[in-house]
Amino acid sequence: MPQLFIAIEILILGGLSIIGCSFVIYCYWKFNVLRTDQLKIVIHIIIFDLIQQILLFSSAVAFLVIDNQEFILSDYPIICYGQAALLQYSLLASTAWTTLIANNLYRTVKYGDRTYRKMVYLMIGFLFPLIMSLLPFAFDAYGISAAFPMSMCSFNSNKPKIRYFILVFQDVPIWSTFVYNAIIFTLVIKELYDHLGSKCLAENKQIFLLFLYPFLVAVCWGMPAMINQFKVDATVWPIISFGFGSLIGLLDSYLYCYLSLVRSVKWVGFSLELKIESIEMSPLK
Repeated sequence: MPQLFIAIEILILGGLSIIGCSFVIYCYWKFNVLRTDQLKIVIHIIIFDLIQQILLFSSAVAFLVIDNQEFILSDYPIICYGQAALLQYSLLASTAWTTLIANNLYRTVKYGDRTYRKMVYLMIGFLFPLIMSLLPFAFDAYGISAAFPMSMCSFNSNKPKIRYFILVFQDVPIWSTFVYNAIIFTLVIKELYDHLGSKCLAENKQIFLLFLYPFLVAVCWGMPAMINQFKVDATVWPIISFGFGSLIGLLDSYLYCYLSLVRSVKWVGFSLELKIESIEMSPLK
């Protein structure tokens, strides 16, 4: 595996994702008026993306600057297992919250229902990823990662038939999310087409960007994982996987938040200020 290339790839692309996520979180924290219903849901995706990117980024830095002959992260089990579980949790939680966005969008378009279902969101967005992150401990599935064996912990690459554990605890949830989101977004497009017509829909091309995220999830995490299930040993797959995986934070920030934020804030010197005094918000029900 070209570990040096992957490490540099993570540093560059992951660094951009960290900047993008941090920008969105900063705007959310500073400007209360920007905390719309949509952003209240999206911010969870951004936060979990940021956690994931920081973990990958720090592992890549450690690989480049630490003498791998003297340091092995697995020698510190609390840190190792903590990183593995948190990496798994942030990935699944970020993916799970996309289903909540899709469901919220569909209910808004179909029924005009914008109710914030707190308990449902907490269960799907937090509890389910937590369970799927803790269950691998029961099978001793966490350990050193094949990407950076000395500085990164994830699913244990040395464990026999580890790919089956990855399939159950990571790949199936991701692919299920991809299929669900694709179906929901297709229904949203259909509803909009029925109500607005093809011409009006074509003028609102941004709605089609919603398809991009589930596609990227499938490409950067699901597709390489599926290839690995068939034991296809190809150097290009980990490069593609970590490359797109490191870009997820930046793409989420851009697709879900950046376009709306740049219309609402502006740089004044070295600080951000609102372009307008107030923004009409839809209160949570």
